[in-house]
Amino acid sequence: MESINALPEALKMQVVYEMSGTESFDAIKYWSLWFIDFLDQNNLINDYARGVSDRAPLLGFLLAGAKLLEQSSEDMARHELQAQTKDTQWGVELADRINDYSASIFTAIDELTTLNCNYESVLKGRQMDYHFVDKDGNGKPYSEEELLKRKLMQSEQQGK
Repeated sequence: MESINALPEALKMQVVYEMSGTESFDAIKYWSLWFIDFLDQNNLINDYARGVSDRAPLLGFLLAGAKLLEQSSEDMARHELQAQTKDTQWGVELADRINDYSASIFTAIDELTTLNCNYESVLKGRQMDYHFVDKDGNGKPYSEEELLKRKLMQSEQQGK
């Protein structure tokens, strides 16, 4: 740290800026890996014993996290705007962009959740020999040919 303090002020502050960004990114990577390990150790996504996965817990965590991030970034942007001066413009711009991206992320995860729910309905329909064809739940039963193919596939799987 002494060598950094010996630098001219402008260069020292550039080093501080870079080091601070690197520390922040490292912390984010740490928590990302921690979260993956937590999900895996608790079988919250993949149930290796049964050979199935469940996206609902992950989508729930993402939706909650995105909402919290959106709320936090709104507060941050509001604070930056209230304290805005000529010299704080860069912070205002960053906070505003973070807020925009956070809102977009929440919207994307919300839409992803809706699509996932619709897909789960499609899969449930298939288990019941029914094709859903739109988001309103309209559809039609499997044809006789599809039912025959399904029975053949099931009997082949039971024979293995």
